[in-house]
Amino acid sequence: MEKWLVRFMGGRSKDAVDWCTNEISTRYSTFNFIHANVANKYANDAQGDDAESYKLPFPDDTYDLVFLTSVFSHMRPEQIRAYLHEISRVMKIGGSCYATYYLIDDFAREQIANNKAAQRFKHDFGNFLSTHKRVPEQTIAVREQLIRSYYQESGLSIQEPILFGSWANRPIHYHYQDVIVATK
Repeated sequence: MEKWLVRFMGGRSKDAVDWCTNEISTRYSTFNFIHANVANKYANDAQGDDAESYKLPFPDDTYDLVFLTSVFSHMRPEQIRAYLHEISRVMKIGGSCYATYYLIDDFAREQIANNKAAQRFKHDFGNFLSTHKRVPEQTIAVREQLIRSYYQESGLSIQEPILFGSWANRPIHYHYQDVIVATK
């Protein structure tokens, strides 16, 4: 989905968000789009607000659905943790969050070690792996157990099972990236 949107809208930019606001939000008032100018070495040369202290510009308990594709795959774990707290804050009780990741479990770790995974996570930064040494945010994989702890800490319940993706060369997969659906 994201690749189609990027091609259609011309990339990850304020212009793309403005297009969504003008073309979608004007027709469907329940759809809101924001351009968050958050520092990220991959997306904007680390220019913008600090991701760990960023607050979503919405009131508490506002949304039934939060949908993120290929967002957390470009964020460090401590930033993901902060975002999950914010997502929990803006979600209504009973709301859902759909988010994609590259999650490291035993199977993925073995596939990476044997060069069988589609992504080459060869740089170990302690609590995450990356495909790129100088710009880790280019593609980040995080330990599944760490992400699970962040969801629990944020008051979000993962709806099992996690839908593992094909990137780690899994014989059965749902999507390219790993998908977590959680509720509040």
